[in-house]
Amino acid sequence: MAIEINTLSNLPSAANTVSGQVAATGSGSGGGTPAPAAGSGADTVSITSRSRRLQALESRLQQIPVTDARRVDSIRQSLGSGGYQVDAAAVADKLIQFELALANG
Repeated sequence: MAIEINTLSNLPSAANTVSGQVAATGSGSGGGTPAPAAGSGADTVSITSRSRRLQALESRLQQIPVTDARRVDSIRQSLGSGGYQVDAAAVADKLIQFELALANG
């Protein structure tokens, strides 16, 4: 499988195609230095151990829910029963902190 790259007009035409061959080798150091091309002249890509760990972490993060369902249910029940009390001073303090953070960039 070859991908033609047409935007590299300053390179020789033979270099405008990239082989679909990928070598999944890791150095363990996380340096990101690509492995030298094999004797076939095909381009290779080296995936470092750091990259593999990052991919695993991203996968685990996607499985974590964005909201705390138990807390949402608790607040929903409090609102329904009329027992939810808003602390106006705490809300005002948070608004001020937010505005100051925006102003200070």
